[in-house]
Amino acid sequence: MVEGEVYDKVMDAREAVKRFIGDGQELASGNFLHAIPYALIHEIIRQKKRNLTFWLLSAIDEVDLLLAGGCVRRVVTSYTHRAFGLPTELDRALKEGRVEVEDYTNFTLLARFKAGAMGYPFMPVLNGVKWTDIYKVRSFLGKEKFGEVECPFTGEKVLVVPPVNPDVAI
Repeated sequence: MVEGEVYDKVMDAREAVKRFIGDGQELASGNFLHAIPYALIHEIIRQKKRNLTFWLLSAIDEVDLLLAGGCVRRVVTSYTHRAFGLPTELDRALKEGRVEVEDYTNFTLLARFKAGAMGYPFMPVLNGVKWTDIYKVRSFLGKEKFGEVECPFTGEKVLVVPPVNPDVAI
């Protein structure tokens, strides 16, 4: 392609998933309680993509669908929705050991995305997170979930999160 040349990037869900989503990749979704990309979620299931790590702010139907389809092995989120009294596929998968979940606050997860988008090696977050289970309880990210750096102005320790740059965003 020649610089400045325009070409058509429009494609159907089948082709997009086939071309851009592979087994074992990190997948991100930008929804928050709405705008769930159901057509792409269903196509990922139809194509039997496996061992995905799914990054999203709010885990609602799409996580349950991908887990039921055997597509997701890890979930990184700040919120999961459950109807009162009804277990979800995420609940079952956690009990059966089929999925690992890493939990963040909305702000700390967004800070990871922002650091990745800006090319920063980390992003500072509120130190108060250190006194919560969000900080204390760690799953597959372990020591890579949070870090600390010294503030160049005060010398105090500042809590930071590393960047995330998923392979594909839907």
